[in-house]
Amino acid sequence: IFADLLDVTMEAVIVIDEADHIVFFNNGAVDMFGFLPEEIAGQPLSLLLPLRFHDIHERLVWGFRREPQVARPMSQRCLVSAQHRDGHEFQAEATITKLTRNGRLYMAAILRDITERLPVESSLNQYTHRLEALREMDQAILAARLPQEVAQAALVHLHQLVPYQRASIMTFDPEDDTIKLLAVAADTGQDTLMPPTLVFHDEQAERVCQAVITQLQADPQASPLDTVERTLQAEGELVYIIVPLLAQDHLYGVLNLGSGGDYLFTHEHEAVVQEVARPVAMAIQQARLLEIERTQRELTETLRQVAAVLSSTLDHEQVLRIILEQLARVVSYDSASVMLADGFELQVVARRDIGKTRPLSQLRFEALSHVREVLEHSAPVIIADTAVDSRWQSLPETEYIRCWLGVPLVVKNLAIGLINLNKEQAHYYTKRDAETAVAFADQAAVAVENAQLYSRAQHEINERKQAEAALQAERALLAQRVEERTAELTAANAQLARAVRARDDFLASMTHELRTPLNAILGMAEILHTGLYGPLSAQQQDLLETIAESGYHLLDLVNDILDVAKIEAGQMKLEIFPTYVLELCQRCVELVQRVANKKSVTISVNIADSVGTILADETRLQQILVNLLNNAIKFTMTGQQVGLDVQVDATQQTMRFTVWDTGIGMALADIRRLFEGPNGPTPFMQLDSGLTRHYEGTGLGLSLIYRLTELHGGSLTINSAVGQGSRFTVCLPLQPPPLESYEEGGVRQNGRSAPTILLAEDNDRYLRSIAAHLSARGYRLLLAHNGREAVRQARTTPPDLMVMDLQMPELDGLRAIDFIRTELGLQTIPIIAMTSLVLPGDKLECLERGADVYLPKPFLLPHLAALIEQLLGE
Repeated sequence: IFADLLDVTMEAVIVIDEADHIVFFNNGAVDMFGFLPEEIAGQPLSLLLPLRFHDIHERLVWGFRREPQVARPMSQRCLVSAQHRDGHEFQAEATITKLTRNGRLYMAAILRDITERLPVESSLNQYTHRLEALREMDQAILAARLPQEVAQAALVHLHQLVPYQRASIMTFDPEDDTIKLLAVAADTGQDTLMPPTLVFHDEQAERVCQAVITQLQADPQASPLDTVERTLQAEGELVYIIVPLLAQDHLYGVLNLGSGGDYLFTHEHEAVVQEVARPVAMAIQQARLLEIERTQRELTETLRQVAAVLSSTLDHEQVLRIILEQLARVVSYDSASVMLADGFELQVVARRDIGKTRPLSQLRFEALSHVREVLEHSAPVIIADTAVDSRWQSLPETEYIRCWLGVPLVVKNLAIGLINLNKEQAHYYTKRDAETAVAFADQAAVAVENAQLYSRAQHEINERKQAEAALQAERALLAQRVEERTAELTAANAQLARAVRARDDFLASMTHELRTPLNAILGMAEILHTGLYGPLSAQQQDLLETIAESGYHLLDLVNDILDVAKIEAGQMKLEIFPTYVLELCQRCVELVQRVANKKSVTISVNIADSVGTILADETRLQQILVNLLNNAIKFTMTGQQVGLDVQVDATQQTMRFTVWDTGIGMALADIRRLFEGPNGPTPFMQLDSGLTRHYEGTGLGLSLIYRLTELHGGSLTINSAVGQGSRFTVCLPLQPPPLESYEEGGVRQNGRSAPTILLAEDNDRYLRSIAAHLSARGYRLLLAHNGREAVRQARTTPPDLMVMDLQMPELDGLRAIDFIRTELGLQTIPIIAMTSLVLPGDKLECLERGADVYLPKPFLLPHLAALIEQLLGE
């Protein structure tokens, strides 16, 4: 039963005796070895083994017989090499057990053919080994801190996956446009970052890597093997693998594996290298970023320390020495120097050599093109190899230099010099070195500039002390001269003050002496004109009008002279109040209408609808317009036209008063002559003295108009042509600026506020006569030509006193007084009622209607002034 059971199993079961002869051979063994039981019975077990394993088999069986254990468990299976009847060999897994029957020792072996399972297990073992090697590589490259350490760790662990004879990692730095050998390894076990023997010769390695990188930059997915094959075909490389190191589609370099002799790489090896390349590239990228960050942090700290050292002194020579000493901490050099510009020359002001000493020298600015390039562009310049770069101009003292870096010293965007860094090794300096040197040079430039400023300041202080000593004597002399000149100026100023005081006294005396008799003449002429002393003939009326016109003309002349004098002395004060422009213009036209009628001149008035009020001195503005209208009428032929246009410019916030005529006009050269004075038109200036024979005038009018306009903050412009008339435009601001020449309410000579007097009189001559007298006494005047205007003025600006004529058009004086007292409620304002028609009961009626004083015409103006002072409590 036991034998039948063993024949059913698929495994081969073989039992041997103590003599190593086969005593049992089941069906599984028949299938496995090809022998029948009867053929193999009694045969030695070695018949089933290859000849080369016979001795080994005997020793193993002999040793197992003497072991104390009865059997080897399944976990201790062994692999044996067996031989089929036809001679082919195969692998089998065997389990051996000791058996004792009837005192005799037997050994039974159970065998399983594992020929088909071995490749699978081999692949699984290789895969497990690969995963473990990759895991160890990942741990190693992640633990590495520097790019060189990452690369070296990758090569060491890669050898466990791909057995190479030599390997290297080359990196590409796009900032410096250079290829660097990062790490190498060989199968000799002597791992080093820079071994004596590289993968290729130096020139060959750079040429190969440059060709591969150029191709990969154009197409990162391309295979670099064709490029390498073309490059190395004639140089003996038999087997190689070159894989790009890509991270985030950025090329960091290439991984090179090489083998010689009979050893060949497989496609599986190439796949492994490609699989390893990406994590290696990412690790190199991360390590490079960390290295850059660490380097930058260290550089920042170094520069901070350097700045502290540089700022520790202001001595020029010490600053230069410290600059070269501290420069070696941030950028390596064999020799370095500082050159400073002095006009068109460069002076080597400091030099430092490592182990050598060379004398200082002076260079022309134009002498060295590479130096000039640094200064002209205020940017660093690298000459990688002075032996081949055409920009380098060698001098006897610079023949040893193979690599040069020039960095400008820039202060306020101006290069004041440069720092030269020299190396005896070509291709030493990189763009990163240049950036570091620029950061250092910025601090060095400030230190040099501060030292130079301090040196200049010290020099200037010494010069100033010398100059102060020289100035002491000169100051004493100047003091004496100033004292003498001061005495002279004091005497001159006193004489000038006397002259000004004499002029003022003269003007005051003249105006008083002229105005007093003029007012009397005009007053008497007005009384005679009313017929109070009897009727006058036509000839007498003409003579009386001539007297009045001449008197008013002379009074206007006196007022103009006084006004010009006040303006030039800065004593003219404007009384700024809201002024109704329409009524003002109508009043101005009425004042000149009689003169215009005599010459049959038509006056046209055009006032825009937008014109309302303007803040101005109403009396002075009326003076401006009346003067302009009188001039226009004077220089206009009989039967021609004169006009007054008023417009508002809302954008500019101004109001323009234009007086035009169709008269004789003026040439452009004459207009320029009028305004050639420093302050506008010159008083008493006439364009042609011959005009005085045809047109009366003194030349004061235009000068007065110009100055009054300026006092209002306005401007005067003239447009004229000979024979085509003239246009005078006065442009005033709607809201004048607060100048000192303005005065709200007026101020009298005694310093007290000027009282406001409302003067209502329909007779223009009489109105002008009274107004001139009261204005000369310092009163502020509101003028009205009829009772209605008087009521409006009283409502708008309640005065301190009213002088009211009883016989006025539109609304007589008595009705106006009634309205003012009852409707406006102005009960306390004194009112003087004046009339030329003295009838019985008039005085009583006037006083009952609200007048305070009844003043019959004619009266003397000083008497009127005395009444006003009495009523105002002055």
